[in-house]
Amino acid sequence: MPATKPTPDGPRQIHLSESERTRGQYNASNIQSALEGLHQDGLLLLKRVVDVAHIEHLRGVMDTETEGILNGAQRGGMFNQGVKSNILQQIPLEREDCLFEDVYFNRFVVQIANA
Repeated sequence: MPATKPTPDGPRQIHLSESERTRGQYNASNIQSALEGLHQDGLLLLKRVVDVAHIEHLRGVMDTETEGILNGAQRGGMFNQGVKSNILQQIPLEREDCLFEDVYFNRFVVQIANA
């Protein structure tokens, strides 16, 4: 699979190889491609850097919390400016079972940000 996959109308995609995953960092060509994509489009798609199971777990937890807030069963959640609407303001998840390193402190995202 190539390091980057051109997209005609979308942002650049950076594909994580197995050797990069094992090393815990992108190779130089992927970093260069990422920087070019950021310069051109202002955003990137980083492929395969977050475990999909982690996202599914977070969605389940957040859906449950949202239902609790909307139904008034859970205290502490607030609507935007105190007005009941579809915009909820809630503190970030603090549950230990939701603190995934690849979501909250992703080494590949940090590497590109530092570059």
